[in-house]
Amino acid sequence: MVPAHRFSRANLLTVLIVVGACLWRCAAANNDLWLDEIWSLRAVMELTSPWQVFTAIHSDNNHYLNSLWLYWLGDGWRGSLIYRSVPVFWGTLTVVAAAWLGARESSTGRWVYALLFASSFGLVQYSSEARGYGSLFFFCLLSYGLASTATARRDLKTCVGFSLSLMLGMLSHPCFVQAAAGLGVWLGLEFWKRRQGWRDFFLRLGAYFGPALALIVALWWVDLRHLHPGGANRLGVLLGAHDALRWLWTGLDWPAVTWLSGLLVGALLLSLLQYKSRECWFFLVSILVAPPAFLALARIDFVHPRYFLVSVIFLLVLLARQLSRQLESAHRIRRWGAACLLFLFVAANLSAGFRLIRLGRGDYREALQWICDQSPGRRAVSLGGDNDFRNSVVVDFYAGRLKTSPSLRYFRQSEWPSGGPDWLLIHALQPEPQVPPRVLTPTASYAIRRRFYAAPLSGWQWFVYQKE
Repeated sequence: MVPAHRFSRANLLTVLIVVGACLWRCAAANNDLWLDEIWSLRAVMELTSPWQVFTAIHSDNNHYLNSLWLYWLGDGWRGSLIYRSVPVFWGTLTVVAAAWLGARESSTGRWVYALLFASSFGLVQYSSEARGYGSLFFFCLLSYGLASTATARRDLKTCVGFSLSLMLGMLSHPCFVQAAAGLGVWLGLEFWKRRQGWRDFFLRLGAYFGPALALIVALWWVDLRHLHPGGANRLGVLLGAHDALRWLWTGLDWPAVTWLSGLLVGALLLSLLQYKSRECWFFLVSILVAPPAFLALARIDFVHPRYFLVSVIFLLVLLARQLSRQLESAHRIRRWGAACLLFLFVAANLSAGFRLIRLGRGDYREALQWICDQSPGRRAVSLGGDNDFRNSVVVDFYAGRLKTSPSLRYFRQSEWPSGGPDWLLIHALQPEPQVPPRVLTPTASYAIRRRFYAAPLSGWQWFVYQKE
């Protein structure tokens, strides 16, 4: 029996962690919107009815709950924090859900779970964007917790809550199907073991998964079968998984850290061999099997690390479980080892989060305003670039949101003026790209003038060149 005062300290620490998680995500959200967010915003502004969120966009960038929020905000610039406020809310609730899961194990588990999910760079990165990942995280944890309850007792309230959680998870992001697949295998095995005949098994399975399955079929018919992905470079499953391990697990792009992260993930997966319950099948399916299967069935060949976020969520659950157990161990070496690993893991993720807060997702508005400031007396300024789609979307979005300035127009490479545009925008996704000091075109020469930074994963850096 744990003394009451320890529970009190654990509760206080958990509340502080949740408040800190909210403030951390707000800080990460206080920067320019980047391409995918602008893309989502522009798509919903073309709609005439909220129902068209489900029937008219047909893009993998359409995350239904988030798109409904953007549609409700309507036309007019609201500020990046407003657009991202609901994802930040869901991201903070994810930390609360993690604490709820940890509290089921111990008072130590309560704050360890909360701390890991609060500091996770991958979760901070994507729950501070105007997209559907924040609610995806929350409903993954909620569905997992309710599934654990469903294995212990038959309860109508749990069944209804689980079904609603599955449906809202699917409306958050299609990647939720990765978690749903693992939950289906786990609960299917549990219900089969405790069945009271075939009829009881199928009725119970249908009650838990039937509504969500019907929703998936409906979404497939009106939207998902028409989906057209885009906006990313082609990347295979193995390289995508490697990048997920490199960026989402600790956020530090250091080879040694990536190797150590791989060893840690391998150890966590091997720890499943100790499980005597069928829960191990849930983790194996959700972490290892469902992500590549989802990518193959969806025919996605530009495998961005974010497609492995469900794997990251449940690897964090395994890590939090192991650390909280070792921190309560009677062996001093295990306690100190777990404390050191927890400190290093949290420190690495906070360091990556601080980089995101410091650099943002690109200083697009500042860059365009700077170009205008460098063009005094001009009524119009022409721009060109190395990627017409990415650059033009961002330029068109921010050009009308600058201070009093010359008008900006982005010209596609096939439409360049005869003497070339006044400025070139060279974008870079890598943290430390190699860019030339000068760019020569058939009609003009351009010299680099300034660099505008961005943190990795979302957005890009801009290298601004001026015509000589």
